[in-house]
Amino acid sequence: RKVGQAVKFGGEIFQDHFRVAQIFVRDLDKNGENEIIQIAYNYPDYPQICQVTDIHGNVLNQYWHVGQTNSINFKDFNKDGTEEIILGGQNNEYHDAVLAVLDFHHLSGCSPQTPESPYYPDSLSFGTEMYYIRFPATVFRSYGYRDQVFNIQLKNDGLTVSTINHYPYKEGNNHNIGGMIFYYFDNYFRFLKMPGIGDNYQRFLQQHLKISSNKINMDVYQKVLFWDGENWSTTPCVNNNWTKANKELK
Repeated sequence: RKVGQAVKFGGEIFQDHFRVAQIFVRDLDKNGENEIIQIAYNYPDYPQICQVTDIHGNVLNQYWHVGQTNSINFKDFNKDGTEEIILGGQNNEYHDAVLAVLDFHHLSGCSPQTPESPYYPDSLSFGTEMYYIRFPATVFRSYGYRDQVFNIQLKNDGLTVSTINHYPYKEGNNHNIGGMIFYYFDNYFRFLKMPGIGDNYQRFLQQHLKISSNKINMDVYQKVLFWDGENWSTTPCVNNNWTKANKELK
C-alpha cells in the first residue's frame, strides 16, 4: 500500500514522494488481528507520516509530523486494552527533541505548529495526540543543531526518555553525537526523579565547549512542555483534542 500524499505546509506543496523508514506489525488493540504501522518521510527531510493499516492494506488512520521521528515503542498508558504508539524524534520548527503518544483509534491531523511559521499544516488539522511533549534545549542547541529523542525505554511504572544533539563532534576518525540527557517519567508523564546527565554529555561539554558539568542548572531540564490542544503547559496534561475524540467514539 502506498504511503502518503501531497500536502501543504506554510504555503508550500510537498509532492507525493515518500520513503518508508520503518514498518511494524503489531496487534495494537489485542483483537487477534495485526495492524501495520508505517513511518515514512517526504524526501529528503519532512514532513513525516505515521500510517496505520489493517492486514489487507486498508488505511485506518494517519498522523503527520513536522520532523523525523527515529525512535518508536508501544505501551498501553490508559489501560484500555489498546497499546499507544510512542514516537520520539525532533520538531523542525522548534529544533526541540519531542515525544508524541498516539492512540491509533484517534490518529489524525498534524503535530502542533505555530500558524505564522512555514511549518504550519495548511491542509491538515491539529493532531489528536494523547500527549505531545517538547524537551528543554541542550547547551549544544545554541550552536544551531537540533535536539532529538534518541531512545524510549519502557518500565512497569513509566518510561525513560533519552535525548541527544547532533552537534558534529569528531574524535579521531569517529563522528559522535552529543548526549545524553535522561528523563524519568511515570505513566502520566510526571517526573519520577530529576533528569540525569549522561557521561558523554558531561565529557563533550568539557572537551568541546570548555563548560564544567557542575555549572549546569539542572532545574532547566525540568521545564518540559506539554501541548493541551491550544497552548503549551509546564504541567503534565493530555491533549484536549484527543479527549474530545475519545468521548465522541464512546
